[in-house]
Amino acid sequence: MFGFLRGSSCDRRYRQVYATVCSSLRERHGFRLLPFVSYEAVWLHCLAVDLGVVPAPDANTVTCCKAQRRHSPLSNSYSELPGQASQHLGSSGLSVGLNAMLEFDLALTVLLIRTKLDDDVRDRRSIVARALRRLYRRAWQQSEGFFDALDAGFMHRLERILSKHLEQEQSGRAEPRHQVRLQEYCRPTGAAFAEVFQLAPQAIAARMNQSVGPTLADRFKEAGEQIGRALIAFDCAVDYDTDRRRGEFNPLPDRHAIIDALSYSQQQLCQLGFQIDQWVAERGETGAPMSTAVLKTVVGKIGLYKEGFAKSRKQRIADRQRIWLSPPRLQRGICDCDCLCCCCDAGEGACASEGCIGTMHCCPCDPCCGYCMDCERDQSRKKKPNGNVNQGGAANHAQGGQLPTLGRASENFPGHAIARTDLTPYGTIALDQGAGGAQEYPAKTDRGSIEAGSRVRVIGREPFGFLVRLAEENKN
Repeated sequence: MFGFLRGSSCDRRYRQVYATVCSSLRERHGFRLLPFVSYEAVWLHCLAVDLGVVPAPDANTVTCCKAQRRHSPLSNSYSELPGQASQHLGSSGLSVGLNAMLEFDLALTVLLIRTKLDDDVRDRRSIVARALRRLYRRAWQQSEGFFDALDAGFMHRLERILSKHLEQEQSGRAEPRHQVRLQEYCRPTGAAFAEVFQLAPQAIAARMNQSVGPTLADRFKEAGEQIGRALIAFDCAVDYDTDRRRGEFNPLPDRHAIIDALSYSQQQLCQLGFQIDQWVAERGETGAPMSTAVLKTVVGKIGLYKEGFAKSRKQRIADRQRIWLSPPRLQRGICDCDCLCCCCDAGEGACASEGCIGTMHCCPCDPCCGYCMDCERDQSRKKKPNGNVNQGGAANHAQGGQLPTLGRASENFPGHAIARTDLTPYGTIALDQGAGGAQEYPAKTDRGSIEAGSRVRVIGREPFGFLVRLAEENKN
């Protein structure tokens, strides 16, 4: 569950939102919950920014929650339940909405932590999970009180939805021959995320003493449903071997279904990405949405998982050993994306394409990959060997947003591509262009559906992905 919607550490705006949520979690609950920062909550905050519910981060907002100075908007505010008038959050309505959204982000983070710990206790009888559940008991009580004040029937509805998920697992264990279809297995998780996400605009409206429009609530609900389905399908795929080894339930019948589950996850994310682009366009916005940038990053990451699962287990072990046993000087060219940005001395500006799926840490300012301007201000920790401050990273970072949205592979557009998933009508394609052909990009068809493996013709491009049509040679 944790880390699925992890965005690119090269996106400064995303790092600002991440640092704001992370520092707010520290402000409200201390250091104990910091290892469990929810990327789903961070993505939800990005969606709220894209839909104009909360303001975007200022240019001076820090990008690192390791900075010594307190920078959470909640540091000078009081925690109040939804619907209570606030006299401490400033006169600006946007400030009130931002603080309300952050309170919701923290409640969602604690809710996801509690759900994960409950699963570990129920499935594995984990002693560590029991201890952590007791340790976070106070945070859970605050989160539960937040949701109860927002919607008295929310927790009951959520428990009822999760019980359906447990019934599917129990029936699958009791009757192994009765195969639970992946789409059916993903439905309760999608419904649970939909219930949670649709409360986000309601929390902001309650704090501002306003009403929520049905269209806005439906959009958050739709986004939550597709995120939930994509997340659980991805978990089923990557946890297949572990579940089989531990004797736990997994709806996938065999290893051949792993690729199908990953493709289904990509389809859900692609559909959501194109829909968000449409919602943003209706508001008259022209900038690139943060939420869709994260979705493109995750779609590419899942494509790499598919490529990895296509290899034999013996080949995957050999690849890892080759990297681990190589001298450090030979590892500096190894990267998990087409832009070859991480540890290749190219700077952050070279990896600003959406293909870069580098790991997002609390502060991605390691010596080989990135430059943290906020850490530099606090501790002057980023210096070259000769003692001069490295300013190149910050300059490259500022220029990153000017690179092509879909990376170098889109320079020869239009052209032909291969459908990597069924396009119904949303899915992914791989461009027929050298090294970029291995990377998957979001796409949709303008008519009908296209089977995976078919050759398609790129006929257009939208902010989130490509518009394709079945190639002529496939029609013969």
